[in-house]
Amino acid sequence: MKIKDINRLIQKHLVPVFPQYTAYQDLLFRIDDEYLLRGYCFEVRGNGEYDLHLHAFVQPLFKPGSGHIHFTFGETIPRKIRKTLFGFKTVPAWDATKENLDHSFQELAVAMQHTGEQFLDSIGDIRRFHEKFDKEKKDNLRVYEAVAFSSILVCNIQKQDRLLQGLIKETRDDEGVEWIMAIRNHATQMLDLPEQHLRLALLKQWAVANASALGLPGVSFD
Repeated sequence: MKIKDINRLIQKHLVPVFPQYTAYQDLLFRIDDEYLLRGYCFEVRGNGEYDLHLHAFVQPLFKPGSGHIHFTFGETIPRKIRKTLFGFKTVPAWDATKENLDHSFQELAVAMQHTGEQFLDSIGDIRRFHEKFDKEKKDNLRVYEAVAFSSILVCNIQKQDRLLQGLIKETRDDEGVEWIMAIRNHATQMLDLPEQHLRLALLKQWAVANASALGLPGVSFD
């Protein structure tokens, strides 16, 4: 299935249910907090019964190099299939056969209302995002990076410095790994800025660049 076909189904079945979101290619997205992209990605891997995957995600646009959709801060919304009169089984994908696509997208709308929105609400606010992942940052350098840069929006400059210094320290054992060195360089660049308004300006610069790289229509941070 082509992206234009997915977009047609999104426009037909989901935009009327989620008018606060914008449909773009295989995405349904919105940005209603500080540089946080919130949305759904519809991934079709074939034309079989279990080939349509729904991902709910939040992506911090203030994190440098976020010009592609990632699911670091996301989850796959499962499909429930009635197994018995009183029970269901859960599978990770939806029916992508041509004759069932309209019905699948109607089911997706229900799953998004009941499961997807609840998940996104739990992390779709910048303060909740920072507080949740601050507890998980040691497990994933990408998470640590997002926490450190989100601190510019929610923390005083002393805590910002501690998190940025901690992020830089986490990269010291990986000299020569390009993506890790990029994280260190960006953290150092931010840490070297002595005033809050300068840090906010750099954060905005990164967010604008990422939104442009993603090609998101109608996004402006003016």
